[in-house]
Amino acid sequence: AVFSGFKTFATEEKLVRELAKRFVDYLEEETKANAKKVLYEKGLPFTPDCFSFQIAKGNQDTCKLFLQAGMDVNDVDSAGTPMLCNAARAEHKEIVQLLLDNGANVNAISKDRGYSPLMDAIWRENVEIAEIFIKAGADLNLISNDGQSPLILAVGNGNEKICELLAKNGADGKMKDHMGMTAYGYAKLFKKNKIQVILEKYGKAD
Repeated sequence: AVFSGFKTFATEEKLVRELAKRFVDYLEEETKANAKKVLYEKGLPFTPDCFSFQIAKGNQDTCKLFLQAGMDVNDVDSAGTPMLCNAARAEHKEIVQLLLDNGANVNAISKDRGYSPLMDAIWRENVEIAEIFIKAGADLNLISNDGQSPLILAVGNGNEKICELLAKNGADGKMKDHMGMTAYGYAKLFKKNKIQVILEKYGKAD
């Protein structure tokens, strides 16, 4: 059944290419079927919410099974939260990398806060995961539902390492929130002197 329905091929080379393609497709379908079977035997429904739960629990092997079974890495859970955001919120670095390696959108936006995965990492004050997202090409100047940029969020948390990470990688220091305040403005307002020095060093002062 796998190799049925062949048309006439002009050359042997084209036939070999078609055979190879069909064999690869067959193996992919077999992998999906086997992974779904294992999930079923574990009592795990093949749904985005179940996948999200496994991400939050840090069950990396089970997450791999979901991906092998064909789960869309860019799907969202019932709350509208992308899988990559869930991984960042749960601070599971290995799963963050697994999702990125499988094509997760590094700039996916959550429905609840309007945060990107990078913003979730900043909110959690997780420097390592924030760095992973930046290396993966995260947008450093997205705006959340409450009008915060990643840099403003980092200043609000008082995290000097993340502020420097963002500043040296090109975050816009002149972006203003709904209150008309910049990251540097908040650093001055709340007397976060070390962060002021960092922002000045990278030309992010007002």
